[in-house]
Amino acid sequence: MKLLAPAGAKILLIGEIPTEEDLRVGAPFTGHAGRELDTMLADAELSRANVALTYLFKERPPGGDINAWAVPRTKLSLDLSLPWAGIPCKKGVVDPARTQPALARLFEEIAQVNPNVIVACGNSAVAALCGVSGITKLRGALHFHGQRKVIPTYSPAAVLRQYEWRPQVVADLIKAKIESAYPEARLINRLIYIEPTIRDLEDWTERLCNEDFISFDIETSAKQITCIGFAPNLKECFVIPFWDVKTGNYWEREEDEVLAYKAMRSICASRSVKIAQNGLYDVSYLSKYNVKVTNFTEDTMIQSHSLYPAMPKGLDFLGSIYANERAWKRWRVRGGDTNEHKREE
Repeated sequence: MKLLAPAGAKILLIGEIPTEEDLRVGAPFTGHAGRELDTMLADAELSRANVALTYLFKERPPGGDINAWAVPRTKLSLDLSLPWAGIPCKKGVVDPARTQPALARLFEEIAQVNPNVIVACGNSAVAALCGVSGITKLRGALHFHGQRKVIPTYSPAAVLRQYEWRPQVVADLIKAKIESAYPEARLINRLIYIEPTIRDLEDWTERLCNEDFISFDIETSAKQITCIGFAPNLKECFVIPFWDVKTGNYWEREEDEVLAYKAMRSICASRSVKIAQNGLYDVSYLSKYNVKVTNFTEDTMIQSHSLYPAMPKGLDFLGSIYANERAWKRWRVRGGDTNEHKREE
């Protein structure tokens, strides 16, 4: 089965395995799944004339089940961090003897197309390119294969099985169209202030109280507020910490913690219009601390649900639609404080 690569295509869409009809025709994404892909491309104002198409594997496993190629992890003495050795499936990993030549061919195709962005359809395709898995949490966010941008999404065949995923795939294709206009990633550089001094509290309190709009969010643990963050724009966020599960109180002196509490109270009571995600939780929790949030009129969860009631409304999902970054909870190793992320299956 040949790579389909229209001249000048800046998007490469990679599926996992071909269908029986693909093998008969000798082309990727034919049959029912291919027709569904065409309609989703059209909804994203794309077509096959704009998109190169290929598969991770050019063969079809018995029964169309990639687990037929599985090898238990315990039977491998390989470094599973290697791309060709660690493609996960339900029964272990895909046999590296099959994966290694498939990836060698796929990487040649990527170099041949030289796309500005790759759309990786399905868990195996994402794992092969980016070394991470868990398509439900990964889809929509910007990942990388070397320096190339990768947008994971559900496969057209998966959409036919769970049709509620279709709007999400269309949204991911729209994002791919936007990203295809340039090769480099254009991520927002943000400044997040997490270790404030008393002077920082004073300066930021005055500034935030005079902003027209601020978003806010609290973190809680052990029935208390551990910190609260305030963002006056897309590029800055100021965090007032109170307590950490491991280290205890942030403020060494009681009088400094009182000042931090007063700063939080002043900002929440300011004239600024407040924006939050599921802010009813934050507001009710803050009320236990006798902190009143005034001018809270914008809730992204409620607004999103009003516009698209059939779609998920969690912040991780909204981030996958409206931003490029991975879900923030996947940036850190569980139990650690680094920005690295583990392979999740």
